[in-house]
Amino acid sequence: MKIGFWGTPSHAAEVLGVLLNSELEVRVVYAGPDRELGRGRTVRMGPVKRMAVENDLPVFQPEDLTEPGVVESLREAGVDLCVVA
Repeated sequence: MKIGFWGTPSHAAEVLGVLLNSELEVRVVYAGPDRELGRGRTVRMGPVKRMAVENDLPVFQPEDLTEPGVVESLREAGVDLCVVA
């Protein structure tokens, strides 16, 4: 089964890790936009995006889920099911 994954925080990364180690095929990941953190305002990617990048998965970071292209990217990935964590 081809999965689209939606999540940003660390607990979502744990769920993504379980999916990646299963027989399911994660095809695309949607995560929140990178954020500035700390006094130096360093831009950092969230845990889900980091895991997706490490596993060579395509990552989309829409500001709004109604942005043009979100539904099309799911279709192009051939996703059967979306998991939100």
